[in-house]
Amino acid sequence: MTDELFGLRLGLVLAIVAVLVAALGPWRPWTRLRRRFSIPPTREWTQGTISADASSDAPSADQAYFAFVERLLDSQLATSDVLDTKAAGTIGVGSTVLPLTFGLLSISGRALPGLTVAALGAAILAYIVLLASAARAFHIRALEYRPDLMTLWQNSQTTDGVTLRRWIAEEYAASTEINRPLLVRKARYAGIANVALLIEGILISFAAAAALYW
Repeated sequence: MTDELFGLRLGLVLAIVAVLVAALGPWRPWTRLRRRFSIPPTREWTQGTISADASSDAPSADQAYFAFVERLLDSQLATSDVLDTKAAGTIGVGSTVLPLTFGLLSISGRALPGLTVAALGAAILAYIVLLASAARAFHIRALEYRPDLMTLWQNSQTTDGVTLRRWIAEEYAASTEINRPLLVRKARYAGIANVALLIEGILISFAAAAALYW
């Protein structure tokens, strides 16, 4: 029985080490995964030639500019909602599994080994990091959405449609530039919360396994 327990312990430790090495080492799958979720570098763009069958009723430069900044601003607002949803999900999962683990371990009535206690303590620290990061992500909520409605109404009374559309496009562009660093910061905090949830799950699994086999 002692040899079996020793084999289980050794197998558990080797499995955890293998997972950490595969996740943190410079292996091809992990590198490919990191590149997939990283922000690609800015590439140089070369102006192409206009095709001979280009439509004569193509949108003007102002129309193309207006359409682009409008879609960009809408995508920023949608991205903010997605990040809020992810942060809320991490809080929900992290706040559920940790108390549940404590409850199940207390019901068993067994004395917890030192590895289990240490893993649970580290899981609590990971949960605190999760809460702090998610709170910081939630703190960034008010994104800029210009132009101001009353200013838009006033300008609509004194300017023509072409000039007004160009002015609205400039206001959209200004809003996107204001929102860009906020979204980058919000995405960073949401990512930290996801990583903290992953670490918490690994530590809880290790604590449960240690309580069973140590």
